[in-house]
Amino acid sequence: MASPGRAASAVQGVWEKDEVRKNDSFQAFDEVLQKAVDMNVDLVLLGGDLFHENKPSRTTVVKAISILKKHCLKKGPVLFQVLSDRAKNFVSG
Repeated sequence: MASPGRAASAVQGVWEKDEVRKNDSFQAFDEVLQKAVDMNVDLVLLGGDLFHENKPSRTTVVKAISILKKHCLKKGPVLFQVLSDRAKNFVSG
């Protein structure tokens, strides 16, 4: 687990074919997000790629989304504000 102000290594799927280390990145990702919830942070900045491969396995994607849902969507709706011109950036068909 990374301490505050230090980066954590949590690139999803990096060791998924290794029987011993296959869950390491998922456990680190889960721990970082749990710590963020415990500390009631407003933002977690991921400085890099979430997935190790540009086409991650279905298992890797499902595990990553499951961890995100567990920590990010349990307190109700996610509120955000679009600051740019909606008509220019979100063209509807």
